[in-house]
Amino acid sequence: MSPKIFNHHFTPLKSLSLGLFLLQAFTPLTLAAPPREPDQTVGCDILVVGGGLAGAGAAYEALLLGKTVCLTEITDWVGGQISSQGTSALDERRTQREKLFFPKGYLEFRERIRKHYSKQNPGECWVSGSCFSLLMDINYYFNS
Repeated sequence: MSPKIFNHHFTPLKSLSLGLFLLQAFTPLTLAAPPREPDQTVGCDILVVGGGLAGAGAAYEALLLGKTVCLTEITDWVGGQISSQGTSALDERRTQREKLFFPKGYLEFRERIRKHYSKQNPGECWVSGSCFSLLMDINYYFNS
């Protein structure tokens, strides 16, 4: 009589699972490559990762506090949603606008829009209470 210890308990799926487990268990580990040396090292008080509106705003506020700031952005376009495609609609809730519940730099930016166009929403865009044409007036917003 032959031993039937495994015969009726081993289905093809169980056999495959056990085979893959054993293959993985006895395969030597591949080690990750060691990290490469950086091209240069830059020191700063605050590192801001991401140059969208929040990152740019955080960097601006830190600069106002006298901190040195390193701002990184993976793309070649700083500003994120508010400046993509060269047009802008600030993402604001009604309650934020009513109470002006924004950081100082953001309020200054909104005020520059209002002063430049003599109103807050010059294009009467429907997606926001503060819209403007970024590419046409980029020097005004960021250099004045």
